[in-house]
Parts: sequence; structure tokens; C-alpha cells
Amino acid sequence: MTDLSNLNNAPNNPKQNKTFLAFRPESVSWILEVPASPEEGKGDQMLSIIEEILVSFEDILLVTDVACRLESKDKPEETDSLQIVDSDGVTFQDLVSSIPKASWRITQISLSGESKIQLLDSEHSICIVSDNYISCTKGGILEKNPDKNPIEISVNQYEIFSSAPYQHDLQITTFTDIWFEDSNIGQTNQRKLATALGEIYSRLQISNVRTGSETNPPDQVWSPKQ
Repeated sequence: MTDLSNLNNAPNNPKQNKTFLAFRPESVSWILEVPASPEEGKGDQMLSIIEEILVSFEDILLVTDVACRLESKDKPEETDSLQIVDSDGVTFQDLVSSIPKASWRITQISLSGESKIQLLDSEHSICIVSDNYISCTKGGILEKNPDKNPIEISVNQYEIFSSAPYQHDLQITTFTDIWFEDSNIGQTNQRKLATALGEIYSRLQISNVRTGSETNPPDQVWSPKQ
């Protein structure tokens, strides 16, 4: 566990989001709704979405941990799970080749790993076990390790009762507020995240964008109007 004895526990710790990344339990998220594609089947469309995510976020996120829910194309009641972990990064081809049978398709997936964050000295690759990723609140530093990575992404495919047979919810969630810092560091990181969000929005046919936040306004980083 990170040694916190030399850190100032004042509410406005001058080292937060400068010499270390502050983990915040309060998340900020963007949910992009992707309707069913008339050209692709359920399994193929999910794979297309995943591939676009990996391309769009490659400059800010090295995906090292992937967890999937699988279902049989012939018998949807038959399900399975799949997890891939690789510290060097999980590629799209790694995922496709790991699906055990051609008759299975992905219906849910979560992706996380090392976020590429600019701090005071340089860019750092930061994840849940990094020494420079520390749990914080408005009241100061917490004596416990973060339980979420700085950026986590998930896609959930589900049936809907309307003219479309199903929909995907693509959710990008962050557990740090460095993007909202009024500083050069904050603005540098904000631009990187906004670029990735804008990229995935332009690559997919998005029908709606929802946001969620317990603290900072997501529109401060990115919105479809930008």
C-alpha cells in the first residue's frame, strides 16, 4: 500500500492531481446509446463497437483487462463468461481469437487498464495498483487503496420493446476529477479525454447521449455539441 505519511491531508492538498492522481469514489460517466444496425447481426455489431472503442481510446487507455458475457447464437439461454488479462495490452484480435466457439456472441463487455495521465513531471500510465493513484475525498486523503481504475468502459447489449430489436449502452466512466482541474495539467488531460469521447461518437451511429455525475458536470469535458 502507498505510504501516505508524508502527504498533506488538507482538503486542498497541493499534490493531488499534480504529483499523484486522485481517485474519487464519486464517478462521472457518459452513456452513448447505439441502436441496432440493420446491416450487422447482434454479434458482429458488438464486435464492431468494441473495435472502435479500442481505436478511439488508444491514446488515453491501454486495455489490460477484459471481461465478457457470452451467449449462444442458437440458444440464447445458454451463457458463458470470458476474461482476458494481459499487462502488455489486450488487442481486438486477442479478444476475437479467445471467443471459444463461432456459435457464441458477446452481449456484455467491460474494459479497463492503464490510463495515460499527464502529471506535473511527465505522462504516467496509472491503474488500480499504481503507487501514484491515491484515494481522496474533499476532506483529504483516505487510508485505503482505490477499487476502480481511472477510466472504465462497458458495453451492454439488451432487448428493447420498440421498433428496434435491441440496443447497446456504451458507458465511459471515470473515477478521478483531474479532467476538471483549472490548470495546465487539467486542461491537457481534459483534451485527451474529450478527443477520445469525440472520436468514438463520430465512429458510431449514436442515437442519444446520457450523462451521470455526483460532482462535476460531464459537459465541462465533452458533449455532443462540441
